[in-house]
Amino acid sequence: MIRRFYADNFRCLLNFELELDELNVFLGANGTGKSSVFDALWKIQRLVYRGGRIDEIFRRRDLSHLYVGNHRDNAGVHEDGGVRQKIELDLDIESHSYHYRLSIGHREPRKMRIDEEVLLCDERPLFEFRIGEAQLYRDDGSRGPKYPFDWTQSGLAALHERHDNKKLSRFKRELAMWTIVRPCPPIFEEEARTEDELLTPAMTNFVAWYRRVSPERLGAAVDLLGDLRDVLPSFESLSLIATGEDARALEAVFKRPHERSRYRLGQLSDGQRALIALYCLLHFCDGGAERASLFIDEPDNYISLREVQPWVVALSEALGDTLEQAAIISHHPVTIDYLGGKAKWFFRNDDGLARVQYEPPSSVGAPGSYSEIIARGWER
Repeated sequence: MIRRFYADNFRCLLNFELELDELNVFLGANGTGKSSVFDALWKIQRLVYRGGRIDEIFRRRDLSHLYVGNHRDNAGVHEDGGVRQKIELDLDIESHSYHYRLSIGHREPRKMRIDEEVLLCDERPLFEFRIGEAQLYRDDGSRGPKYPFDWTQSGLAALHERHDNKKLSRFKRELAMWTIVRPCPPIFEEEARTEDELLTPAMTNFVAWYRRVSPERLGAAVDLLGDLRDVLPSFESLSLIATGEDARALEAVFKRPHERSRYRLGQLSDGQRALIALYCLLHFCDGGAERASLFIDEPDNYISLREVQPWVVALSEALGDTLEQAAIISHHPVTIDYLGGKAKWFFRNDDGLARVQYEPPSSVGAPGSYSEIIARGWER
């Protein structure tokens, strides 16, 4: 579980620090950095777990246009005129405390490098990389090999599990258990020819992901169908059907008087697709192994007013079961009022920098619900 997130020079996040709990809801106006936190986590997952190249993940446009004006002491500026971008994570994993630190050097467009990448466990190093040289440590704290390494990729991504680096490998598995999405049902692909381990940010590959996870989780599938029958009128079942060589489509069956109607995913409404996807996330995103961490940007966009609270309640109940941690971004009044006590309040200070506070703004003591206070602008 992520306990602390830090970013410097990533979009509107300059010297930005965020503390996270088991359940979190990010509240605040548009442009205050909520989605940027999710995007930074997604980029770390791609870099460290998927092994992507730094110049394909952290682009020049991810640098903050506020950086120069707010770093008058030139902290973090390279001698060649380039600038640094930093991200840090503190995590609790199986009674151990992990610290991950990444420093990226940006010089010219498409010319980025990893200046520093460090992983600690209980304050003892597991891996250190600085400007082209990597140092590996064993689980017992002793030094392992030192070797030159390409600064365009994560050194952690290139390491395979061994008997003496299980702590490092456990950190990478933790990143694999992050699901970071902003569901967009209108662009869900109707069928899949592959099985995908991770969802894309917009969940376009939902069917390919479902095809991968559902056969392994028969018990979770039974619970999923029960939840969907409660929230989708006349719903009966979901199934994968063959549509060609290696191709599968997701089909929903609705039981009506004297007949059963079958609909492929693309024939359902956006709201029906959204509900199916949201409940699948609660039941399947852990993959049946370690509990997952779920980060969802505006999950309540496509579903009706009476459907929001049952899903939010189900999300809360999944914590400690399939989910280890959850964070959602929401502007929906039902979500805001139900989870307002778990809120992180994002805002911009006088310098335009994104900041967060953990107690409701003082004016939220005014009469009315959280959502009404926000709608009236009384929280500012």
